[in-house]
Amino acid sequence: MSAQHTPGPWAVDKDCDLIIVDHEGGSLGEMTPGNPAVSDEQAVANARLVAAAPELLKALKEALGVIRMSSAEDDTEIEAAIRRVEKQCKVVIAKAEGR
Repeated sequence: MSAQHTPGPWAVDKDCDLIIVDHEGGSLGEMTPGNPAVSDEQAVANARLVAAAPELLKALKEALGVIRMSSAEDDTEIEAAIRRVEKQCKVVIAKAEGR
């Protein structure tokens, strides 16, 4: 059995020239601006993407559940699930992209 990740939601906090991916005030990781391998903008974008990881995983699991729904189920239930997953995906994508 594999270890479980720290539960979300995670957030990005830019403080003291460090981008900290945060869960309930605890540091999960750091993306340091000023690294010659990545621009400061890329460091911020990387931190946002990491912070969105728990919600991205949840959205993918939900989408997979909708895909697996049998055709025998009520079409209105499937349509409602699709709308719910679509909304969830849009919110998480916007978070990952900093919108």
